[in-house]
Amino acid sequence: MNRHLTLSIADQGIVSAFNFALNLYLVRVAAPDDFGLFAIVNAASLFAAMVQNAIVNTPLSVHLPAAHDPGEKSLLLRAFSAVNLALAACVLLAGAAILSWRLGAAALPVAGCACFYLCSQFVREFHRAQLAVEGRLTALLASDAACAALAAVALAVLHRLDWPLLGADPQWRIAPSAFLVVGLAGTQRPLAQVQLL
Repeated sequence: MNRHLTLSIADQGIVSAFNFALNLYLVRVAAPDDFGLFAIVNAASLFAAMVQNAIVNTPLSVHLPAAHDPGEKSLLLRAFSAVNLALAACVLLAGAAILSWRLGAAALPVAGCACFYLCSQFVREFHRAQLAVEGRLTALLASDAACAALAAVALAVLHRLDWPLLGADPQWRIAPSAFLVVGLAGTQRPLAQVQLL
């Protein structure tokens, strides 16, 4: 029990410390409009995570441990994976439409990056919930540490190269690049384990 508690606290510490450091870094280097976009999308991702928890992650944490048959567990994982991916697709389409409308057609790459970030958070949180429900807390800690390290290194490289990821336009380039990097880092392991119907 103490080991599980320690692993859980360490894991949450890594996630919280990375998010805090990312926000401090972006406040320092991004233009106010750019950081504002990041803050809005980040808040939207937290709201979307609440919806995901209500529809997918909480039912997963209730039904998966109650399944005794390996076939039933596999079926549950495939079903919840499909619901999670459908929910992520809805967020992607709705988010792209809303951001395109609010930011204008010129900011479609920004809208795409922000929506990718939201969807990547859905994939990552589902994977984290699955590992937690299965009691694989060491794997959860390793996955979150790898995500934070990969994202930090990629952001440092982009910072060093003066953010070339989305072109020379100084407006809207740091936050969307951060969305892409953190999203890709967060899904590097979970996507390899996605189970479809």
